[in-house]
Amino acid sequence: MITPASDAPSLASFMGAAPDLVDRLLEEQRTLTAVDRFSARHDAGLPDQAAYYKELLPLREPAPGEQFGFEVDLDRCSGCKACVTACHSLNGLDDGETWRAVGLIHEAKARPVQQHVTTACHHCAEPGCLQGCPVLAYEKDTVTGIVTHLDDQCIGCQYCILKCPYDVPQYHEKKGIVRKCDMCVGRLRAGEAPACVQACPTQAIRITIVDLEAIRRDADGSFNLPGSPDAAITLPTTRYVSPRGLAPGLVPVNAAQVRAEHAHWPLVLMLTASQAAAGYWITEALLRFFVLPESASSAPRVEILGFAAVLFSLNLSLFHLGRPLLAWKAFLGWRRSWLSREVIAFSALAGTTAAGAAAAGAALFSITLPTVLSTAIRIAILIAAAAAIYASAMVYRDTPRPLWATRLTLWRFSLTAALGGIPAWMAAAAPGAGLSRALFAAIPLLFLAKLYLETRVFRHAEDEDFGPLWKTVQLLRGPLGLVWRLRLLAGIAGGLVLPLLAAAWGAGAMTLAWSASIFVLILAGELAERYLFFTTGVAPRMPGGRT
Repeated sequence: MITPASDAPSLASFMGAAPDLVDRLLEEQRTLTAVDRFSARHDAGLPDQAAYYKELLPLREPAPGEQFGFEVDLDRCSGCKACVTACHSLNGLDDGETWRAVGLIHEAKARPVQQHVTTACHHCAEPGCLQGCPVLAYEKDTVTGIVTHLDDQCIGCQYCILKCPYDVPQYHEKKGIVRKCDMCVGRLRAGEAPACVQACPTQAIRITIVDLEAIRRDADGSFNLPGSPDAAITLPTTRYVSPRGLAPGLVPVNAAQVRAEHAHWPLVLMLTASQAAAGYWITEALLRFFVLPESASSAPRVEILGFAAVLFSLNLSLFHLGRPLLAWKAFLGWRRSWLSREVIAFSALAGTTAAGAAAAGAALFSITLPTVLSTAIRIAILIAAAAAIYASAMVYRDTPRPLWATRLTLWRFSLTAALGGIPAWMAAAAPGAGLSRALFAAIPLLFLAKLYLETRVFRHAEDEDFGPLWKTVQLLRGPLGLVWRLRLLAGIAGGLVLPLLAAAWGAGAMTLAWSASIFVLILAGELAERYLFFTTGVAPRMPGGRT
């Protein structure tokens, strides 16, 4: 017969041990499961791993002039990517989405030395993402200095990606927004470490307090990784330390890797079309002011077609947004974002050209506006068109990409406007033979100037050692060489050969046919040029990071 458990002799009586101690341990095993014990410890205070990571967190909040920042001990980083996995799991990231990356720098010539580098958002003192966002979707906490992204505010324009030198913001195609590391700010508030800090088995990552004045004074002093972007651009607060010191001659393992950047097709189409439309109106205004006699009246179709072109180009920009229904918010960042200023400038151009089209429509009903009002409208259109071209150029010049961050970008955009606007205006206005010949003869000069600016990148690229401009040249010589040759072919045909033929023999009755043909070929060449502008505008990245 089986003895009931209550009447069974204790285990201690068989083992000769102290009965009270063994029975008490067995009773505890019966009444408290492992989950219960873990829960009791957690409810009693800090999480079970607190003793492991508490030394990796600051003991106080930052004082004025300070902020939180990552510190990475390069000697401890083994490249295991536990930090990447933990960040991905805790933040619920989708496949292919990463907020932290592990790269590699090495010395491949003299001796086989390699060093892993873990990198995420650097929560910069002057973050480019925050300064460039047109809808104020970024905030920098005044106490901690952590840069957070407001998902609900984002319209998915992706300009912050172009503004960040470190490839930090990541576009989420399904959600139509950008997302990034926020240093697990919720965990920090609860006294817990960020996922990457807690998961690192070698304690290579920690959160420290950094002095902002010291960061500004010596931006490269603590951010001195080989191949890293210029720290003076945004003043990153991450500190990379190596007590043993980095071996000399280290370079990113992907330093010589060449790949095309994102094409941004909606932007390719929008920029080309909008600049041609702006050039159309600048041509109209300047010729009316300085060349055509006062008695020469503008055909209504000129204004109406010009307004339609501006409206069409603006609508193209909506296809670039992840959340186009929120595009109305794009003016909010006008104080610091050139993208907001571009939106405002093109909106002004749309409004002024609408007034011009309305005036032209009134003329169809024999309603003539006062000369002063017509002149004011034309001046307003000229100013808005010039401002729109300038703002478009500054959107890209204000980024850290070497191909774009130069005043040559403004000249390239301005010449696109002239090359597209002049033949388009000629096709719509059908000017007299003398003016047509002069305009046809001007187009080759503009095209040669544009071609010269496009090829200036070749002059200094060879001086770089695997730099962004060097990669631009390699792309033009290799994977994108066919596009470059097609661009030259279309440009030479539409910007050189046909205009010279038209200036010599085609003015007069054939002006419309010549102008339309030239416009189509130039437009094709400029579309190819703008495609190359984006795909060869190589972005700086952290050494050995995302590829």
